[in-house]
Amino acid sequence: MNISRSQLNSFIRIYSENGKEIHSKDKEKSKTTHADSISLSAEARELLKAAKSVMTNQEIREEKVALLKEKINRGTYNIDGQLVAEKIIEEHFNGKMI
Repeated sequence: MNISRSQLNSFIRIYSENGKEIHSKDKEKSKTTHADSISLSAEARELLKAAKSVMTNQEIREEKVALLKEKINRGTYNIDGQLVAEKIIEEHFNGKMI
């Protein structure tokens, strides 16, 4: 499954907004009554952590893109056809090599 940067941003925004809403509602309710609580699964916390990590490493990707563009413009960028073929086959069979 491919996740685009905009989809990743949406996930992070939703998790962040939901967390803020829950904390603000809990503070309001805790003054008078006991509030409900929620907890994210370990998988959800790990996904959020990974998403934030990807977003903070955006500079590294920009540097890599700039380097690749430079190699392409100079004509020194070489593609290994064998690796490309392997990746196409791998994605087609969902990671199950023949």
